[in-house]
Amino acid sequence: MLDLAGAQQRAGMQPSVVCLRTAGALAPLFAAQGIPVEVLAGSPRGVLPTAWALAKALRSLAPQIVHAHNVSAQVAVALSRKLMPWSANRVRLVYTEHGKLSDARRSLLMLRRWLGRAFDAVIGVSKDVDAQLRLLRIGRADRHHVVLNGVDPARFPPRSARAPGDPLRLVSVGRLSHVKGQDVLVDAMATALKADPTLALVLVGAGPTRAALEAQCATLGIAGRIQFAGAQQDVRPFLEAADLFVLPSRSEGISVALLEAMAAGLPVVATRVGGTPEVMGPGSGGLLVEPERPDALAEAILTFSADRDLLAREGRAARSRVAAAFSLDNTVAAYTACYGLSAPRAAAVPA
Repeated sequence: MLDLAGAQQRAGMQPSVVCLRTAGALAPLFAAQGIPVEVLAGSPRGVLPTAWALAKALRSLAPQIVHAHNVSAQVAVALSRKLMPWSANRVRLVYTEHGKLSDARRSLLMLRRWLGRAFDAVIGVSKDVDAQLRLLRIGRADRHHVVLNGVDPARFPPRSARAPGDPLRLVSVGRLSHVKGQDVLVDAMATALKADPTLALVLVGAGPTRAALEAQCATLGIAGRIQFAGAQQDVRPFLEAADLFVLPSRSEGISVALLEAMAAGLPVVATRVGGTPEVMGPGSGGLLVEPERPDALAEAILTFSADRDLLAREGRAARSRVAAAFSLDNTVAAYTACYGLSAPRAAAVPA
């Protein structure tokens, strides 16, 4: 969202960010770009208090467009509109879903179906996410769109060449959590290190599974080969220092971390889940394996370790793929169309 809002601002829009709970780590970065950030008064808890507080905030902002990202914002935006009209003018509502949806709570699903009909555009960040939205009947069928995530390739200059005999350095970027699958990657590293003891992995990110992952590394005797770098606002130095990006997720929309790695010219080993196959494919930057398969991950890693020509070739293909199909300019243009704008105008962007 930080990159998207910044690009929209440069395109002539006037984005604002509304946070439903807390400002979070990105708030200073939005502010540094001159993008206003507002946190709902009292950091309300519960559906109705949140919707009521949001309605008051939006009445003050008077936006032309309200763009909700993910489930909580979708419910809050639509419900707030029903509780308190923000403006006498027509406000266009847009909702983007970034990841896997669940229909486990039927009461929430029914609420989301009802509220989803209020949106002028319902967007999935991949064909897979769009298919889930359609299957769950969230939003009107004729208002569904796919808008692919994008990155700015100019932020990732070409990487310097590596010496042929250098050890293979791996990096994985993402929240440390079960869904991101770092535990599977640690198991894969234990297997791969038996064949190539020079391999090294950096895990960039923070999250609830860090302690368990560190214990897993210690149990497997590979703690010295895996570095935990914690959360980082700028991952570019870690991408520059690496040779191979690994995305072991159990579920994904279209991972921005994946796109950034490919834009940096890193070949990829990733699991065949969610929108990842839409990004990658034969000759498009790397190798896909099935999820929950540490043996397959290890084999793919060792394939790149043994073939540095393949490593370089897939890295170039990855960079070209992102520049051609997943640029931030393409994303901004697609959202502008969903906003119903022929030229950029103001947009409020709830977080």
